[in-house]
Amino acid sequence: MRVNSFIHPVPMDSAIASVSTSYHTDRKHTVSLGSFPAGAPFVGKFKQITVWVSSIASSAANMTLKITKDAAGNKVLADGTGAFTLGQDVATGSVSFVFEYPIYNDTNDTVYVWYLVDTGTCTVDADSHLIWEE
Repeated sequence: MRVNSFIHPVPMDSAIASVSTSYHTDRKHTVSLGSFPAGAPFVGKFKQITVWVSSIASSAANMTLKITKDAAGNKVLADGTGAFTLGQDVATGSVSFVFEYPIYNDTNDTVYVWYLVDTGTCTVDADSHLIWEE
């Protein structure tokens, strides 16, 4: 018997300016993972999040993110910390987070992605994305 998996890229909906050294309720992405039917509980595996950043200021070098199942940011499904890889313009770059474990959100298929940096600030760009597998 052969079992195939399906990869789902999910883009972030907008840029988030002034990401700083603490989590803020107004600086997170609300992400619908696209379960079927819409809004159904989510069962899948987070594979990767690539976060594109710009306007890196005051020597920010690392980003921490958490993915939660609640808008308040208290029920954490996954988290991680990674170093920025800078672009040719040192005020831009990216950081990738790789996850390899199953996630179950019994509420619905919406998750919230929160960001903070070790020092200074940055902007999380709108072309950042989350990839999950079913």
